[in-house]
Amino acid sequence: MTDADTTLPIAEATPDDLEGILKLQYLCYQIEAERYDFWTIPALTQSLASLAEDLRTKPVLVARMGDEVVGSVRGERTGDDFHIGRLVVHPRVQRRGLGRRLLREIEARAGDVRRFESYTGYRSTEFLAVFSGGGYRPFREEKVSDRLRLTYLEKVRPA
Repeated sequence: MTDADTTLPIAEATPDDLEGILKLQYLCYQIEAERYDFWTIPALTQSLASLAEDLRTKPVLVARMGDEVVGSVRGERTGDDFHIGRLVVHPRVQRRGLGRRLLREIEARAGDVRRFESYTGYRSTEFLAVFSGGGYRPFREEKVSDRLRLTYLEKVRPA
């Protein structure tokens, strides 16, 4: 695969995508769990039923390569804020702009929010780079364990 990953379609997820999203989520978050020696990351413990509920109540996007889900992201509006989470890209297609495309697409579905917010582990340089490239800036940290601190990021829309 080349940088032509920009041609991979991004679409609203369907119930047929649930297993693919969950498998990709497990794959990607195992890397994070190993990085921090923190194996109770919610993305690793999410059930298919919980993911199905997310699909019913939140915008969930997927990128597909053929029938395979190779990227996903979801969001949730809370008042004037839009929280972005579970941005995952299959390792074999990372570093080709797909994460940034998913981020832009989920932002486009946020409506008239004032602010976007997300978080990631403080050593998750790949995620930090995607969000930084999308205009996000760190605004606080939270200690979860001796090995894991979360960096919260935001992007405020101009008034």
